Amino acid sequence: MQERIYCSEQIKIPASYPEIMKQYSKSVLAEQPSDLIDFSIKYFGRLASEKTAAPAQPFIPNVKQISDLYKSDLKSAQPAQIPSVLKSVVPEHVLSQINTWHKFATQQLKIEADSAEQPKLYLIILFCLVSPSMYEVLSSVFYCLQNGKMGYISANDCKFVFGVLSKLDYRIEKNALDAVKEITAQKTDVFIDDIVAKLGIKK
Repeated sequence: MQERIYCSEQIKIPASYPEIMKQYSKSVLAEQPSDLIDFSIKYFGRLASEKTAAPAQPFIPNVKQISDLYKSDLKSAQPAQIPSVLKSVVPEHVLSQINTWHKFATQQLKIEADSAEQPKLYLIILFCLVSPSMYEVLSSVFYCLQNGKMGYISANDCKFVFGVLSKLDYRIEKNALDAVKEITAQKTDVFIDDIVAKLGIKK
């Protein structure tokens, strides 16, 4: 049981608290979320998963290499094999973060992905973790999932991507999926610039 607080001298502020709150406040002001609680859950969930990984050099993914791997091996891999396949292009510390986030996404956020969608889920998590902007996340995911035409993915893939992002990444609002469904309603393929413009994502 916690000790009852009677005066301010009893409050002990952890050394990391001011920096964490500063970064959180900057993110809130930059993103202007309509649902602050949902944003906060995603933000602190991501922060917690990043804490589990050992500090290392920032990983800058080779999107072409990851795309080639997705098309050749990852796309057809069984869910249990996906981390092993990714190991050839993703460093161990990033793979550890991806696995932590995958567990968080499927168990806590209840993101459902069948075995055919699991490779896509891993790609989305990877790019969310290593990309500084949502535009970079989308550019990388669209590049990997494109269906022959540069910058286009299937409407179903687009809905899946935004279904995941709206639950997983604090930079995407929950209602973004509704806007994406509106765009994809009459289309079989979706162009990245149409999505970016509709959602007001900064390039």
